Amino acid sequence: MSFEVLLFDTGACQWRCGRAEEQGPDVVLPGVAAGDTEAWQRQIKAAIEQLEADPTECALILSEPPATTAAQRAERADFLFALGLQSVHFAAAPLLAIYDAGFDTGMVVDVGQRAAYIYAIVDGCPDPSFSPSQGHTPHGHRMVVHPSARANPSSHPNSTSSRHP
Repeated sequence: MSFEVLLFDTGACQWRCGRAEEQGPDVVLPGVAAGDTEAWQRQIKAAIEQLEADPTECALILSEPPATTAAQRAERADFLFALGLQSVHFAAAPLLAIYDAGFDTGMVVDVGQRAAYIYAIVDGCPDPSFSPSQGHTPHGHRMVVHPSARANPSSHPNSTSSRHP
């Protein structure tokens, strides 16, 4: 079974939302205050509604700030699965940029409204030996899956399991 893939780049200033197979965002929404869970949830619902997407027929790739905690990610995943989304993939926004540009190896410097981050990417994955001068380690991809799928874990090293094997 295949699903429509939605891509939400949730920046501090604006959210760019669309379908993965499209060029550019179909919907641009204002950013939400960091830590405002209710506003974040309303914005997710608004993006899905404006895209006229049925969450039960969609997978979502969601960018996240590098400082996102595991607890925040889990809370967001619970909310997204409650909407009916079939799978969710969390990724650092700068990594999505290098993939969109067609590269799998390079250096990404992300200068955002609130912070700047540097990522070294080798063969499509963050380079674990790279450590930016401020001591931050690039975190790369985070895969979160529906709790009902934990009986059949995925072999991917950054995922706990997959809802649809």
